[in-house]
Amino acid sequence: MTTRASRKAPTPVQHENPVPNVEDEIRRCAYELYEQRGREDGHDMEDWLRAEEEVMQNRSRRAARVPQAARVVQARDRRAS
Repeated sequence: MTTRASRKAPTPVQHENPVPNVEDEIRRCAYELYEQRGREDGHDMEDWLRAEEEVMQNRSRRAARVPQAARVVQARDRRAS
């Protein structure tokens, strides 16, 4: 009997999450604000709060454009994850 030592396990397919995590989105936005200021330290809380406000406003605007049926499906899918 021969063995196949060179056989590799299949690589799992990773799907990109179409809806970014809120905290990740805020973090990216806060970092962009930090960079726009020329990477000046000492404004981390200000950047975070401003980013949080911007992200939440953008999410609210996007949610207003999504039909109700689509929101129900999205909520169901998030719970299933």
